[in-house]
Amino acid sequence: MILGSILYRGLMFFARNYGYHIHMTANDLKLITGLLIIVCIIVSRMGFRSGCRPRKNRREQ
Repeated sequence: MILGSILYRGLMFFARNYGYHIHMTANDLKLITGLLIIVCIIVSRMGFRSGCRPRKNRREQ
């Protein structure tokens, strides 16, 4: 969650400060943000966690 927040803020910083050099419009930024959110949802559903063991179901405990 923290890594996603840092990545999102970095993307916003890059787009606001350097977007005019590569002709990035507001719609491009919305598309990239949407793709980032979709990737984060997919990764969280697959169960990848940084350095953590996979979660156990409540029934297995």
